[in-house]
Amino acid sequence: GQIINGHQLLTVHAYEEHVGKYFKKNRLKLKNLLSDDIPKDFINRQLNDSRYISKLVKGLLSNIVREDDEQEATSKHLISTPGAITSKLKQDWGLHDKWNELIAPRFERLNSITKSNDFGYWDKQINAFRSQIPDEISKGFSKKRIDHRHHALDALVIACTTRDHVHYLSALNAEKKNYGLRDKLLIKNKQNDYTKNFMLPWNSFPIDAKEQLDTTIVSFKQNNRIINKTNNKFWSYRDENGNINLGKDGKPKKKLRKQTNGDSWAIRKPMHKETVSGVYSGISTPKGKIATAVRTSLSSITNQKHVDKITDRTIRDVIIPNHLKNYPDEKGKPDFERAFSAEGIEDLNSNIIALNNGKYHKPIQSVKMYEIGSKFSVGEEGPKAKKYVEAAKGTNLFFSIYWDENKQKRNFETIPLNEVIAHQKQVAHLDKELRTPVPVNSLNGNYLFSLSPNDLVFVPNEEELRDHGLVNFDRLSKDQTNRIYKMVSSSGTQCFFIANSVSTSIQNKFEFSTLNKMERAINDVMIKDVCWKLEIDNLGATTMVLR
Repeated sequence: GQIINGHQLLTVHAYEEHVGKYFKKNRLKLKNLLSDDIPKDFINRQLNDSRYISKLVKGLLSNIVREDDEQEATSKHLISTPGAITSKLKQDWGLHDKWNELIAPRFERLNSITKSNDFGYWDKQINAFRSQIPDEISKGFSKKRIDHRHHALDALVIACTTRDHVHYLSALNAEKKNYGLRDKLLIKNKQNDYTKNFMLPWNSFPIDAKEQLDTTIVSFKQNNRIINKTNNKFWSYRDENGNINLGKDGKPKKKLRKQTNGDSWAIRKPMHKETVSGVYSGISTPKGKIATAVRTSLSSITNQKHVDKITDRTIRDVIIPNHLKNYPDEKGKPDFERAFSAEGIEDLNSNIIALNNGKYHKPIQSVKMYEIGSKFSVGEEGPKAKKYVEAAKGTNLFFSIYWDENKQKRNFETIPLNEVIAHQKQVAHLDKELRTPVPVNSLNGNYLFSLSPNDLVFVPNEEELRDHGLVNFDRLSKDQTNRIYKMVSSSGTQCFFIANSVSTSIQNKFEFSTLNKMERAINDVMIKDVCWKLEIDNLGATTMVLR
């Protein structure tokens, strides 16, 4: 057989002999391994799982709407509709066109950014903007999935679907005649003949649906729980008062007992990244920052900035510069990718004495590199006090916003997770109304509010900033709804958002930024400078506005 990367591939005959020998007792496995096509059994298994889940959910929902005298497993008030029926009704009721109108501004904006018609054009035949996708990003693209409001659209169609719709379409699919429902469901043409299109639920249905979707606010479930008291239990012959537990036979018996001693807290987020760094005192650092050094693989060096951060002078100033001279790119500049590939590192160590100007140096696979940042110590005493770690990704959960009365502007800070944990432990004994989720730094000004991932904010215009009464959150206009954003993440004094209806980018790392999020609103206003925080209930209604 052929040899690839030092491993010999079996010939077809040898492979068949091998699997026949080791899997002769597992006929299904043997069949799959010898199959010319990819087995599809796993798809059937998933279909069976879906059928079971559907049946279970129908039973649970039927318990809510079932009448007292109903004995059937599925209530007569519960209608289940296949996806094909929902798609057919969407088309007949004009909702596909309304959906295209709803998402068209995003495609028009991309045309404006790219100064092209790559993302659509005005079609005079339908008198509407016809959105499209460049071929290079069209694979797997779905117009439906780019906006969260498609869930509301599906719910609307299902709410307007009757049992008659299901019966009629099911009969057609089964090639049965069920013409009795045609007068009730189908549109007739001018010749009084039946068409294949369903009547609208009401005359203005598609227009009303578009208006409602235009002003629909998408809310998101949050998980900002940081800490809570532990609720540990253990088996013991004694109860909480120290008395022995006795069974019915009068003999001592073990029972579960709640742990009451100690002040234990459970932390619900990762405290820090796994990498532990030591303090590096070789350079000066800004106030509030420390320099730490961590060992890093040579293969992670991709530019001169990485080289400059190496703490070993000989490696930084002699060996690596000499090594890079042997790996110029087309313009004569160092080619870091080749220089620190597996072959490049092997070459470096083979010639390390020459690269070190004739002096001996042991082989190098990794180097210590320093970083300046807001790392915190693992502990307060002993060796742990000298070990520093960095907050794990996704643990910047609170972005605080203050008002500086003297400078008449807002101040900002991202609170590190370790500080949030310490603060929440300190205020845990206070009543809920008296607690703040984050420590408040009065030096930053008057505390306004904090933002966490999935929080919604409203970006007011200049008129609304002067007169708050112009915004009625019970009846927002289309323009006002378009100025609601979801907080995504924060770092330092930066805070990033995305339009609250956006599910995914039309073009990844391009439509909104290379990070798929933005600091500025579509109208170029810095969101954090003016935003109002919205408190949303489980039904998506605004219950409180913090300014």
